[in-house]
Amino acid sequence: MAQNRDSILVVGSGVAGLSASMSLARQGYNCILVEKAGSLGGHAAGYTCKAINGKCQKCGACLVDDLLARFGDFPEIQVFLETRIDRITRKKKGFTASLNGKGGLKDISCGAIVLATGFKPFDPNEKPNLCFSSIPNMITAVELEAMLRDKELPYRPSDGRQPETIAFVQCVGSRDPKRGHPYCSQVCCGYALRMAGRLRDLAPKTKITFFFMDIQTFGRSFPQRWASLQQDFIWINEIPGDYFVSDGDRVGVSVEVEDEIVDLSFDMMVLSVGMTPTDDQLTYQQMLDLSMSSEGFMLPDEDRGVFVVGSASGPMSIEKSITDAAGSATRVIAYMEGAR
Repeated sequence: MAQNRDSILVVGSGVAGLSASMSLARQGYNCILVEKAGSLGGHAAGYTCKAINGKCQKCGACLVDDLLARFGDFPEIQVFLETRIDRITRKKKGFTASLNGKGGLKDISCGAIVLATGFKPFDPNEKPNLCFSSIPNMITAVELEAMLRDKELPYRPSDGRQPETIAFVQCVGSRDPKRGHPYCSQVCCGYALRMAGRLRDLAPKTKITFFFMDIQTFGRSFPQRWASLQQDFIWINEIPGDYFVSDGDRVGVSVEVEDEIVDLSFDMMVLSVGMTPTDDQLTYQQMLDLSMSSEGFMLPDEDRGVFVVGSASGPMSIEKSITDAAGSATRVIAYMEGAR
């Protein structure tokens, strides 16, 4: 496939990058899809189905599989895996990008750029009070996703035993102005509740507790579901301040319950980590002279041919990332047509 100013460079092959490149290819545009990892699909490729009793919970995990299944139908998309972009230079018309991958160095030309670089899960090691690296049975929701996808049942990392009690801690790394993340990540409540439902479906006797500030609603049926969710799980309207290893490698926390500080412990604890900007973001901001939002994510420069889609622009669900990227294709095409 020839690379020229009529080609479009798409950076990132998560659900947004796949959706954008396929939407553009469907309209006859050549796309150059650059991915730094060794496979397509991004974070969502590692997520697990959260169906309960075979009933879909609309978590979006299957959507990436659907995109990948259709991706081969588009010869207009040229893929570069394990490839980074060393430099992007603006030209009078379009851009030149220097790719650095397993095939060596390569310069390509394109008429527009779509940044679909995704997000980075918050690193709980940035909050010292969590003692994340020293508590063996404290994991992130991302790690639980991978655990269920690979093994189908949860297990404690310390001994491989199936936990009888599990606690979810919400808003880890979100709504935290001290760390520059004052925003709500929007998706954490939904995926944690769906994950808890899946865990209960797999092991009905599991006791699940939620530590939370408040709950972000999701889906049209949430008001009706909320009553049953309150009965299904234990709810503590507080985020613990202290975390420690308790007897039997249980995860202990100190919380205030009815004006009294008490210690509670659980076989395993799951941190619902928020969505943060990627480490690559600053590089692209500098290369393309982009601004950033008040939440710290990239802002597009569509008048000059740079588009930002999916969670590269801010916290976003899988489904919303796909529709956002597909919708952006219309604006990319309008720009390309106007730049001819």
